[in-house]
Amino acid sequence: MMKKLNIILICVIHSCYVYAQNLIIRGGNIVKADSNISIPNKAIEIRNGKIYSIGVTSNEKNFPTITLHKDDYILPGLFDLHAHLKLIYEGQYKEDTITTPLLYLANGVTTIFTCGDVDPEAVAKYKTNVSLNRSVGPRILNSGPYFGHGNKEWSDSMSKEEIYQTIDYWADRGVNGLKVKDISETHLQYVIDRGHKHGLTVTGHLHHKAHPEVGSQIAIPLGIDRLEHFIGGDALPGNTTGYTEIAALDLSDPLIDQSIDLFIDNNVWFNSTLTVIGGFTQSQDEWLKYWVDEKKYWTPYAQSIVNTNPKRWNPNREKFYENSKKILKRYYDRGGLISMGTDGPLILDFLWVFKTPGFNTHREMAMMSEIGIPNNEIIKIATINSATSMGLEEKLGSIEKGKLADIIIIKGNPLEDIYSTRSVHTVIKNGEIYDSRTILAQCEGKLGPESEEKWFKK
Repeated sequence: MMKKLNIILICVIHSCYVYAQNLIIRGGNIVKADSNISIPNKAIEIRNGKIYSIGVTSNEKNFPTITLHKDDYILPGLFDLHAHLKLIYEGQYKEDTITTPLLYLANGVTTIFTCGDVDPEAVAKYKTNVSLNRSVGPRILNSGPYFGHGNKEWSDSMSKEEIYQTIDYWADRGVNGLKVKDISETHLQYVIDRGHKHGLTVTGHLHHKAHPEVGSQIAIPLGIDRLEHFIGGDALPGNTTGYTEIAALDLSDPLIDQSIDLFIDNNVWFNSTLTVIGGFTQSQDEWLKYWVDEKKYWTPYAQSIVNTNPKRWNPNREKFYENSKKILKRYYDRGGLISMGTDGPLILDFLWVFKTPGFNTHREMAMMSEIGIPNNEIIKIATINSATSMGLEEKLGSIEKGKLADIIIIKGNPLEDIYSTRSVHTVIKNGEIYDSRTILAQCEGKLGPESEEKWFKK
């Protein structure tokens, strides 16, 4: 398939990647999502981890070369801006910095935003190791701890100074953004103001248990940059959680469009994360189905404790899911800004049966196609739009001269069939070449707790 790449891989039999950073890619097709076309690829030259030229090359005899087939399509690396590394079992949360990141990378997700860390020190350490090539994984944009009642140590009595000190600490540690979850209006203002002072984006899961009254109608005027899960706004009275209230919405209510326009007028981005909701409802929608046997990546112990008929969180979730799909399409049609996020950490307490991170990014893309968003727009959502929402559009998100060489290679044209993105076989991050199948093989039997004893051992 890729003769010259295979020659390179012989030299690193025990590795899932090739440390190159200088590289030439010949053949295949470059997907141009902006113009909704693909063009034959003459050559992409990568130097020192950046795209040096497109269409012409120099020093080609000195650089490794990947030669592609006619049915290979080249895209920018994908983003997931509502990614989690955490595992949850029997109410105990742990960050997995070993297998979950590899599943993202193998699926072509070269950049993730961790969107709320239960062990922010562990994630920060892992991020450092990845940046120094001590560990393999996607580019980590970490968020630090949750701000709000998503953090068990949070209190509504916290002072502005305490919140500022926490943000200052994590900003100094190099976090890339902040995540609020279930927070008061006053505290939300503190987080946004201090976060923006450090140049950090702020996103939020609002309309939750402690403060259901705080939604987009409050957060957007305060300056929030992105929101997760709910359009919300004045369409939701805020008497209970967003899940319940969206399930009860009358979709003809003009307040829905008013809420959407609030996003649009303030250039606020939205992550729908409908993959996780569809999974929890056990939806049989085509886009949620399996194309590989994902359970083989789980530890034998994790497989043994799976309930194949998991309980549903709440009957309202099914109505929430159906309403949310329609609201997302309306949001897109009105010109709303959408970024890519899936949520969906590995939760063994009420499992929706073997759907796993990384694969879910492709499910989210397929969902958008199924509700009527054009395929080229979906590719933009998963690449340049998401880069832009994090302020990284000058470095990432498209195949352009001078940008970091984050590239994925798939079989089939995703402009014609978005399900083609599921065929990722080669991933390039900062010019480093990864073989997806090799990474996935290394993940088999590794995801989740090894045993009851090891999971609860302190």
